[in-house]
Amino acid sequence: MAAGSEQPSAVDGTLLIDWYKVADRALEYETFLQTYPTSNRAAAVKEAFGVAKKYVFYGSPNTPLFDNKTQMISEEAAIAYENTLSEAGPEQIEASPLLTQLNDFLVLLEKNGDKKTQAVRDYLKSLQVPGTP
Repeated sequence: MAAGSEQPSAVDGTLLIDWYKVADRALEYETFLQTYPTSNRAAAVKEAFGVAKKYVFYGSPNTPLFDNKTQMISEEAAIAYENTLSEAGPEQIEASPLLTQLNDFLVLLEKNGDKKTQAVRDYLKSLQVPGTP
């Protein structure tokens, strides 16, 4: 988790890290919270996890996950997320709520032509990611 403080994820609404690292950081926060739920750092990590999860599923204001005009998912993000899931494997996906949500998200996107349809919006809303509509 030290990498998060060495290189910020975003500045002025623009992601500074690639989509693979976006997912990786969120997973690091989730793992910390699962491993050390009573840590004195848990509250701060939980807050950071909320922000990281927002980046995973929405992007940032100046680096959105979906193109504002076409509503298509960023190709780079889709590839990074698919690689993240492939590297994790079924057991790790099952053990991680974040990876399970990401897997379900990509399956839904595939069914919807990689486009942010109403079904995709409804799924995102169901995740109840902090700081999102």
